[in-house]
Amino acid sequence: MNNHSVLESVEYIKPSSRSFYNTKCQNLWWPFWAWRIIAPDEADETDIFQELILRLIKTGVQEIGRLEKYSCLHREFVVHLIAILGEKELLQGWALTKLGEEAVVDGYQRSDKVSTYYLLQDADSGKLAPRVFRSLSYIDNVTVNENKVSYIQSRGSGRNVRPYILRTSRNVPIQPSVDEVYDAIRSHRLDQNRLNQAGLYSDAMTLYEDQIELLDDDPFPVYMHLQLFTQLGTERAWYISDPTNLLPSLDMLNRVADKRLETDKFFAKRVDEILGVAIDKEANTYDDVNVQKDEKIKAQLMMNYPCVSHFPQVEKYVLLMLKDKQVLESTSDKREWMRERLVGSIQKVCESIVKTISPPDENNEKWRKIQIEPERSNRRQIKEIYRQCYAVDDQLAFNFSKIRSGQIRTAMQTGGQSLRQLLAAMVLTNPQVVMEIERGIPNWLNQAISLGESRNKAEHANDHIIDEKLVSEHIGFIERLLKFIEGTVANG
Repeated sequence: MNNHSVLESVEYIKPSSRSFYNTKCQNLWWPFWAWRIIAPDEADETDIFQELILRLIKTGVQEIGRLEKYSCLHREFVVHLIAILGEKELLQGWALTKLGEEAVVDGYQRSDKVSTYYLLQDADSGKLAPRVFRSLSYIDNVTVNENKVSYIQSRGSGRNVRPYILRTSRNVPIQPSVDEVYDAIRSHRLDQNRLNQAGLYSDAMTLYEDQIELLDDDPFPVYMHLQLFTQLGTERAWYISDPTNLLPSLDMLNRVADKRLETDKFFAKRVDEILGVAIDKEANTYDDVNVQKDEKIKAQLMMNYPCVSHFPQVEKYVLLMLKDKQVLESTSDKREWMRERLVGSIQKVCESIVKTISPPDENNEKWRKIQIEPERSNRRQIKEIYRQCYAVDDQLAFNFSKIRSGQIRTAMQTGGQSLRQLLAAMVLTNPQVVMEIERGIPNWLNQAISLGESRNKAEHANDHIIDEKLVSEHIGFIERLLKFIEGTVANG
């Protein structure tokens, strides 16, 4: 069976022409498995609204105004439905024909003729798109070069399009269940009926779920040209286009894209780019700008620090740090409070990392190593215990020796202490991890202590000023620490 990894063996398809998008879009090759299904021809089908009108007429409601009232449909749509029922010979005047009577009983008329249709299944998640296709629009003259796929979108302009390829790690499709197929068709029909009720023309088919069956045991791989776009003043900052153009976007694909954002930093880069365009050129209101900025920060998070999605607490504080960093960078008038707030959020990131790689344990009793009473008189001995870890120099060991054993116990068992205490507890609990980080980030403990001191000074009313150079150093340190976390995740 072919799969999406061999680009030359995949079919490339495109949806209907689009007219929804009012911002610059990002082109995507979205991986799907295409399943063929067979179903009766739809020429004689009666949809739910037609059946409703037939039932009302059968009960004696035989006037346009009353049909509008009792069906809760628009008047123009009621007139449209009556015309369709007449064309199908289900209605003659205000009387149901024999076929109309059967339609009321059966819900729709079955056809002896069958046709082939297609369902598309997202290759990564295995979820069926709630859309049904009469046929697939194959793209001719696709060029594959160095793992990039392009084609000429318009022969008139000669414009060459090279969408970004969304890769999938799943090489074997998951056969959808009968219920999943039925749900996809139901959702498709519901969207179509909403458009019809609103008086919007839709040429999408009206299949019914109990009519269909899968034609093949195995699907074939396709990449469809979809688009990532923004639409201001809506509940989301960015969307994935609807493969059928029935609606501007498809909620199912948006949810799949949200998950992909957590694992595909190159896709996150595309989201970041398009949100940047929207913020600079399209956003009109304060709320629009804030929504776009929040989504842009999330995209930057997954683009630069994809590993943090494995650690919710770290992710929470990295997002906070990025927001504070954005506030500082977005203004020429860089106030002292902006730098202080950023340093505070950087420290929270550092604390969350320490708790992640050296998690609190209520049964941890290693704090007793430094419980040498009276502690004030035995600091030299306590200092030597910390010095047993080669990453701890003499000055830092002296610093740690001044921390009371009760604080170290709390840090070890609950994590309820500040950065300095957490670092000292980590040295006693996991010295091998401390040394592993030291080999990648020399002098990292002292850099973390410097970060904590900057934050402590900023919290108190004094003349201490945190300059931009120091903030930059703290950011550089925490970025290196996050890269260490990424390496530990990659290496299991």
